[in-house]
Amino acid sequence: AALWAVRGLGGYGGGSTGRQPAALPLFAALEEGGFQREEEMALPAMPLGEHVVLDYATLRLSLKAHPVSFLRSRFAARGAMPHAGLKTIEAGRRVTLTGLVLVRQRPSTASGVIFATLEDETGIANIIIWPKLFEARRRIVITSRLLLVRGRVQKAGIVIHIVADEIEDMTHELASLSENDGIGEAALSPADEAKRPSHDPREVVTTRYEERRLRAARFVPKSRDFH
Repeated sequence: AALWAVRGLGGYGGGSTGRQPAALPLFAALEEGGFQREEEMALPAMPLGEHVVLDYATLRLSLKAHPVSFLRSRFAARGAMPHAGLKTIEAGRRVTLTGLVLVRQRPSTASGVIFATLEDETGIANIIIWPKLFEARRRIVITSRLLLVRGRVQKAGIVIHIVADEIEDMTHELASLSENDGIGEAALSPADEAKRPSHDPREVVTTRYEERRLRAARFVPKSRDFH
């Protein structure tokens, strides 16, 4: 009985009628060209800077490039040198460096001295921050993801340190790595100033700076801090 039921399906059952099995209704429209073909979309290539931003946001590193390399010309205009150049600098010379903060250490046996490790596209630099400078720039020392440091070179054999006497928070500069810099809920346009009015132009500048800084901090991993 089951065999006769299958033969009763005709072409769909593949019985012994000798006829070519008909296409199932599900695929009939495909044979008739009934499906609409969508045009291929040509999406713009993602800039290298955004690739690096996404790598750091997800992997904490990037094999494509280092964030500081995109800002090198900007920092060079302020006198910042690559870390690799420290090997040929004589002790006692004053230098300027920039780099991502990898590690902050404040050993209990170091009388309040902070040791920080910065990284740029050429290598690392070891920074010494005396307690007096730390107290004057506590927020910058603790929260910055990208630092600009001015200080003097100290050498002991192959070990090189920079004794800092000035530091600046440059985290906000990292926001420029994204092509969408200045776009989004946190960004202010001239029209937005009417929604959040300010009688003092300095307040608007400060707000933009903080928003850029917070946006940049979201994709740069925090340093590894030890106390």
